[in-house]
Amino acid sequence: MGALVTKLGELLAQRLYRHERDRAELRALLELASSLPSLTSFVSARWLFLETVFRSLPVRRAVLCVTDPASGASVSCGWDAGGAASPEELPEHAVALCLEKRAATLVELGADGRKLLMCPLSCDAGAAGVLALETQEGANLKARHLEWLCAAARLGGGVLLSLHRLEQLRRANRELAASLEAGSLLIGESPAMLAVKAQILKAAPTEATVLITGETGAGKEPVARAIHAASRRAEGPFVAVNCATLSPALLESDLFGHERGAFTGAVARKTGKIESAAGGTLFLDEIGELDGAVQARLLRVLQEREFERVGSVKPQRANVRIVAATNRDLAAEAGAGRFRQDLFYRLNVVHIHVPPLRERREDIPLLAARFLSLCAERAPRRIAGISAAARRRLLAYDWPGNVRELQNAIERAVVLGSTGEIEEEDLPDAFSNNPCRRPAPRPPSIRACARPSGASSSMRWRRPEASSRRRPACSVCIPPACPA
Repeated sequence: MGALVTKLGELLAQRLYRHERDRAELRALLELASSLPSLTSFVSARWLFLETVFRSLPVRRAVLCVTDPASGASVSCGWDAGGAASPEELPEHAVALCLEKRAATLVELGADGRKLLMCPLSCDAGAAGVLALETQEGANLKARHLEWLCAAARLGGGVLLSLHRLEQLRRANRELAASLEAGSLLIGESPAMLAVKAQILKAAPTEATVLITGETGAGKEPVARAIHAASRRAEGPFVAVNCATLSPALLESDLFGHERGAFTGAVARKTGKIESAAGGTLFLDEIGELDGAVQARLLRVLQEREFERVGSVKPQRANVRIVAATNRDLAAEAGAGRFRQDLFYRLNVVHIHVPPLRERREDIPLLAARFLSLCAERAPRRIAGISAAARRRLLAYDWPGNVRELQNAIERAVVLGSTGEIEEEDLPDAFSNNPCRRPAPRPPSIRACARPSGASSSMRWRRPEASSRRRPACSVCIPPACPA
């Protein structure tokens, strides 16, 4: 009698186990059906799909390959017991066979006996890709596992394809907006600035490290921001670090972070700028000021794409693109031993030089109009534009401080001026003390000033006139410069 009761108990336990197992598998399918359509990110959707597969099936590795039947564009991602992993390359013939049959296919890899179960991702357009699974050692996928897998592939195929297409559209929109953004961040239509913009649009879509050189105030950070805006990391953060403002010890902690107790005063773990910029761009301004020890650690980030927090031995992945800037001649610094040559070569993959303002005087009218527009919005009086005498001085000045000095000069004139125009006496005294070292370029004609020219077409000498009873604005054409 006792044996019978034991047997009945075991049968009941097995039935309850199967019942709970079936409930868990159905619950996982229900989660997919309810959660996937609500997601708007392709990355989030594919991670949710793979994580659900791992919870429901005895697999140890998976590769998800989503392919757009219309365009042929595809993307692959991997998953293992630790989460996201590098995707294993799938045999092309096996993928083609799986998509042709539109049925689960068992593929044997090499002589080691490894086998992959490949299941097509079905959708209304046909097949949206394949899901390849490698089972755990000693585990076999049973009929109910295959049924669950086919159901999950059918649920996820259409959603993943739609989000993949949406991601492609977003990327195309970012690239289109980036070309406009580069023009809006970098004001100028001189040949030198057009060449800089062309370099930006070539370098931005890649992951290459960029070194930006130029004098102080020439506009190196706007170039870095334009590169970020035109890159695939545009939706990620743009983190700027000035390497000249902190001591070597503080800069090391600021860049790499630190663990609790790493040094006196480290009362808690701190996330460094490299971690904060994950998925985006890290801009290292004044990189020529880096201490030798920090240079060595940064070199490892560029070479190995990993780093350790201060006080830690556990490596962290560095998912950042590095853009550096300096006003020094790093090649000469490296030759003199003041900067690591290996770090210089790692940074100098793509070199962009921003010309000083005195070498692109054609851009002064556009820049001055832009800065006047920004400052006049906060001014207590209405400012119509810049007088002819002040314009001549702006064009004749050599601008040792470059764009930053021009911006400060316009802001000062707006604050200290008292008339409806920026006058010559509103400009800094250095302007009147500085002789014209070279004749100012012939100004553009009224017709040329009125012609639209991309992002800077509205940036003219004179702000747009509002409807009022004031006298009409004088000509926007600049008279020839007077002899000094």
